[in-house]
Amino acid sequence: MAWNHWSSGQDIGRPFQGSVWFYSEYGYGSGATEISQCYGSLGGVQLNMCSACSVSPVVEVCRIETGDVNRYYRGLDNIFISKATKTNVDHSMHLEYLVATDDRLLPFLVNRSSATVRSLIFVVKTAKDQTDVGPTWVLTGCKCRNAELAGSTGEAWKVSADFSVASVIERSSTWGSRPTAGLRTTGDICMFNVGGSLTNPDANTFAYITNSFSCSINHNLQDLYTIGQRTKENVIESAYDITGTMDISLDGGGKYHFRDVLAAAAESTVSVFTSRTDGSPLLNLYNVRFNSSSIDVSPGNEGMMESAPWTAQAVSCTTLNHGVNHFDGAISTVVSAFV
Repeated sequence: MAWNHWSSGQDIGRPFQGSVWFYSEYGYGSGATEISQCYGSLGGVQLNMCSACSVSPVVEVCRIETGDVNRYYRGLDNIFISKATKTNVDHSMHLEYLVATDDRLLPFLVNRSSATVRSLIFVVKTAKDQTDVGPTWVLTGCKCRNAELAGSTGEAWKVSADFSVASVIERSSTWGSRPTAGLRTTGDICMFNVGGSLTNPDANTFAYITNSFSCSINHNLQDLYTIGQRTKENVIESAYDITGTMDISLDGGGKYHFRDVLAAAAESTVSVFTSRTDGSPLLNLYNVRFNSSSIDVSPGNEGMMESAPWTAQAVSCTTLNHGVNHFDGAISTVVSAFV
């Protein structure tokens, strides 16, 4: 079968015409919205997921991929490819966005419900005309493989996430409806230096200067295929891996951090505030240990810093509520380590 050449040049893909929103999915890969979760919650975040929710006021990257769908074989009698066959379809999506004070997606990327990663539906528009009609991609069975929350001096908090996707369906018109008022993410962008905070239960910081922080969450998904079926039959979750780094000043010539690392001391809870606004994402890390320390003594014009690697035993994501969480004094754990 020959390739299809449909374009006349008038419908060439153009920048700044894309949009993306999501639903909670009722059953992996079903394409049905999660009606039963309309009045539920996940990690303390109230949901209304039978309706569409936007991702962020600033989505920087949304990339849909097919994966390699061909296998090539060579025989011992030919320098060229002897045969080509179809193989499994491994759809995936990569998403990067700036965190807003009314973010709704991050808990789905971090938390598990009954030990499983929630399955989502993403609707992605890649082009549109003046009547908002254009190609619409419906992605079903979207489960987060891994996600990273990162912030640094002078920058916004940013989420990067990779998804395993069961199916990608192209439609000529919009599927479902766009997010309505109240489900559109319109809050302020969370800035690292404006409302960010990184503290332990005693409201102490980990160094005099913290230049950056990153947290990577890997759900270690395993895609399942069955005989006679090229597309994914299901996805199962394996162990949580929660790791990251923080760029900190080496106070006292590095002796304090060096001692903490050698003592293998663990912080029971580390709370990562993305903003001081109610409803903004709050990440709680449990039993956090620094993995190593490196004191670099060298000529230069900068203070002594280290990109300190750490590992956490568990993680949860909820939203900030000043009635429960406080910046001065003890920080209450508002959800359990596993949801």
